[in-house]
Amino acid sequence: MKLPRIRSHGRGRTLRDLALTAPAVAVMVGIGLFSLVWAIYFSFWPMEGNLWNPGFSLEHYQALFDSTRTVAIFAKTLAKVLVIAVVTTAMAFPVAWYGGQTLDGRAGALFILVAIAPFWTNYIVRTWAWMLMLGDKGLINEVLTGVGAVAEPISLLYTEFAVIATMVYIYLPYSLFAMYGSVDAIPGSQIEAAYDLGSNRFEVLRYVILPLAMPGIVLSFVFIFGRAIGAYVTPELVGSPRTLWYGNVLVNQFKDSFNWPLGAAYSVVLFAFVLVVLAGLSRWLTLRKVMT
Repeated sequence: MKLPRIRSHGRGRTLRDLALTAPAVAVMVGIGLFSLVWAIYFSFWPMEGNLWNPGFSLEHYQALFDSTRTVAIFAKTLAKVLVIAVVTTAMAFPVAWYGGQTLDGRAGALFILVAIAPFWTNYIVRTWAWMLMLGDKGLINEVLTGVGAVAEPISLLYTEFAVIATMVYIYLPYSLFAMYGSVDAIPGSQIEAAYDLGSNRFEVLRYVILPLAMPGIVLSFVFIFGRAIGAYVTPELVGSPRTLWYGNVLVNQFKDSFNWPLGAAYSVVLFAFVLVVLAGLSRWLTLRKVMT
């Protein structure tokens, strides 16, 4: 007699939770869908001189793919994003491992919070901090010249290295959050069993730890890739015209060229590319596995 009541109560609670969250979900999804649909629709508007008019034309997509410069910038951006994703994930993994396996329970969670505390500051402030460190009179050059490693300051700012190093630093907390759950859930008994069966540290890492931590590693890669592929602020501040990223070219269509339909086409192509990458990853590792 009690089971139907329990089920009814659970169903009612679920419906109540859905009703409470529905307005916020509707607003968020509605804004996102409206922006996407409008960008797709706007990308087909033809240009007449310096003005655009409602209509249908593929001229902007043709101009994008016919531009070898834009395609080359996109390819270079993709390569740099892959480097950032790999380096950031590799740097965050030992930290996540220490917090999830070496420390216990609340101590591990507190350690992760302390590790990401510097990232609670504003994105622009952190970028400016790296500009100060990478400058000719910044901390890095002061240390190098002070210990005699170099005779004069090295030009680090406004280079590809500056952009990549700054973005790795900025995306570290996302990688930590993504991997901590998976690393924390690895059973210590399986690692001990592998050692008992004669495996060395490299074999344990390769055949036990990495496969079990792979959902978090993939989630880290997805977060970093999705955010870095369209980056604009960091390349604009610490980069230079010689280190253009696809996001800079995209924004310039709106800000400088005032060719908004072409900028919308750039955005749609970028969005479609990210969707294809995510679809490919979902075939290899389902979202359910990533999130558990």
